[in-house]
Amino acid sequence: VETTFGRLDLLHLNAGIRLGEPDVVALSDADYERIISINQHGVFYGLRAMVPLLEGRPGAQVIVTASRASLGPLPNDFAYAMAKHAAVGLVRSVAPALLERGIRINATCPATVDTGFLGGVGREQLEAAGVAVMGSEEVADGILAILGGETTGEFFVQLPGGEPTPFAFTAVPGR
Repeated sequence: VETTFGRLDLLHLNAGIRLGEPDVVALSDADYERIISINQHGVFYGLRAMVPLLEGRPGAQVIVTASRASLGPLPNDFAYAMAKHAAVGLVRSVAPALLERGIRINATCPATVDTGFLGGVGREQLEAAGVAVMGSEEVADGILAILGGETTGEFFVQLPGGEPTPFAFTAVPGR
């Protein structure tokens, strides 16, 4: 990577697909493997491959696009939510070790974004159904705000028209 593109200071792991399948019995093995491969394994393998290139870089950062669905249930697409929940576990768990290597990692958890990810459903349709939708530029501005901070291992929820807001996880009993 460095010999072709120069040095790496920032890694944005931003891949995701959704299936829209609400029935756990109806989800095929192939669709399950596909969504886990992209949404969960893609984050892990991307992070593992790039950490050695980020080490020793002052200000090195990783931002993971987790999704607001990573912080709660999503009954109409449980497999997407499940895979994005894995991103939460990964970021929260590796943050201390990455910080020891000089790398900060955080996640953005945007609400519904007007991209091809919506699968042909138009912004107007969603907004008519009461779903607030934001543009990708708004998400990018939120990511820049997160990158300008000093946190690590944090999750920032971004809603349309709002600034990224840290999500407060509750303490796990017994810890």
